[in-house]
Amino acid sequence: MPKYAIELGAYIGYSALRIAKRLMEGAHLFSVEFSADNAALTRRVLEHAGVSDRVTVVTGSIGDGGETVATLEKKLGGRAFDLVFLDHDKDVYVPDLKSLLEADLLHVGSVVVADNVGFPGAPKYRAYMNEHEGGLWKTIEHKTHMEYQSIIPDVVLESTLQSTI
Repeated sequence: MPKYAIELGAYIGYSALRIAKRLMEGAHLFSVEFSADNAALTRRVLEHAGVSDRVTVVTGSIGDGGETVATLEKKLGGRAFDLVFLDHDKDVYVPDLKSLLEADLLHVGSVVVADNVGFPGAPKYRAYMNEHEGGLWKTIEHKTHMEYQSIIPDVVLESTLQSTI
């Protein structure tokens, strides 16, 4: 079970709520959302559900020139994330993951779950994980379907960090 988790892309807080409900006692989720309006809505949802003490919603993005990464580093106090959930702009999955690695916010054994790799698709992320398979990362591909329906197939990647850069 993760002690420290991060999700990139809160939207309206659905996944943050689902993750927070499953965290062990003393664990914490950081939810990073680019849209200030969506971040505010996420905070309200988490407060209403009674889990706001387990989640810190950060308005920003990993690719904002270091501001959000610095905020996360300060809040983590030298610790690293055990779990990362990528569910934001698919084009920045790779650069955001690399930023977390370069900031030492991941450790050997950290697990990264990337949603919607099949649809709408994150081909650069999939290629990155394939390129680093068995070295930096060990990846399992889960076949699934798009949220809220069963017609459109999708893929979720579950990758475990094997070594640091």
